Amino acid sequence: MAGSLRHRTQVAATMALLFAGGWGTAVVWSGPGPESTETSLDVQFSKAQLRVAELNLQKLKRTNQRLARTVPADVVGEYQQDVEIARLQLQAAESGNAAEAFAVWLRRAAANETAASAQWKSATAANQGVSNAVDPLDVERLAARMQLAKLQLARGQRLAASTPEAQMQWEMSLLVDDVQRLKEELLRGEPAARVYTRWRY
Repeated sequence: MAGSLRHRTQVAATMALLFAGGWGTAVVWSGPGPESTETSLDVQFSKAQLRVAELNLQKLKRTNQRLARTVPADVVGEYQQDVEIARLQLQAAESGNAAEAFAVWLRRAAANETAASAQWKSATAANQGVSNAVDPLDVERLAARMQLAKLQLARGQRLAASTPEAQMQWEMSLLVDDVQRLKEELLRGEPAARVYTRWRY
């Protein structure tokens, strides 16, 4: 992105010089440099992310106000986590601090661990109330997902003082986990899974 932006800046500067030569008027290119423009875009993007997260949470709360417990508490909690993570992301974008940016990824991993644990506990509690209310195989899969989330968080915490390259590799693995988790929720097909709440609301 930086290279593309730098190229556009160079093209604009060249055009300014050409027009200056044609009209005999001095033109000075005073547009923002690539780095400052990228920083501004990162901040704007983070603000937009925060706004979307806040509106999603507001929609879920309004739904529950109209009809209590339409959206399960653990799902609402996940959306609240989204808002907190988006706020941290904005702070990191505004500061430009790499350590703060990595801390946001750690917060995401912690949120995944919390959500996985809540889903497993919910399924276990359901089966204690009604036998086989949740397929035992799904309960086992949820337990495995919870363990994976815990290990993923521990891996990230261990990399807090590591190289940017090592941190980026872990961040990529976290994204892969997120995609896999969504696929598992689709396979499980539970209305309470947040992948469905996103489409419903």
